[in-house]
Amino acid sequence: MLKSAVTRREQMVGDGLQLTLDLMHWNSINPDKPPIELPMDLTFDIELRLSAPDEDDDAA
Repeated sequence: MLKSAVTRREQMVGDGLQLTLDLMHWNSINPDKPPIELPMDLTFDIELRLSAPDEDDDAA
């Protein structure tokens, strides 16, 4: 399980890196527009998802 968790985390890091590179590129070729900035700390988003009602609850 630990190996699987580490692998999944590494995938998340890779996605975050690619998103950062994409935004850096976009911002560099669009200097006339406000820069797009996204926080990489997903703690709040994860907490929201954990506390959201299950989709099955809505179907009942």
